[in-house]
Amino acid sequence: RMPVSSTAEARDGDAFTRDRLRGFADQIAAGDVGVFLDHGRSPLGDARYSALGKVGYWDSAEVVDRDAGADLVADAVLMDPAELGADVGALREALATLKAQAQVGVPLASSVGWSEDTGEREVPGDADLLEISIVGIPSDPRTTTASTDEAQLARAVDAAAEGFDVET
Repeated sequence: RMPVSSTAEARDGDAFTRDRLRGFADQIAAGDVGVFLDHGRSPLGDARYSALGKVGYWDSAEVVDRDAGADLVADAVLMDPAELGADVGALREALATLKAQAQVGVPLASSVGWSEDTGEREVPGDADLLEISIVGIPSDPRTTTASTDEAQLARAVDAAAEGFDVET
């Protein structure tokens, strides 16, 4: 579980509205918002945003108040690297690395990919939420698992590790 977007100003100077975040939450609830690594620029597919580069999907989104703004938080449901065969080595290695990073407390961050060009379609939030990627440096600095809040960090790590002990 992690923040994936917010009403804070992003590095490009833009910010989403609370209505846009609610629309994104509705789109996640409708299904098929994929998890990619680095906006499809990882070596896991044969082209950017290849179906082979999709490592999971987003679920259980909600808009929560934090500080002076709001965050869209969601669960990244990722494939378990232990359940993947040897023939998917690069994918298994990427997922195992994410799991290891979470286990040792390396902050994970996310970034949304969206389009305001929706044609004639009515889309919640007036923009298509195309994907949400796990990235090294997020455009929105609030979208990271880095936290001094023990419960939030424990939830993030627990999603990727069995037997996680908050005290330790």
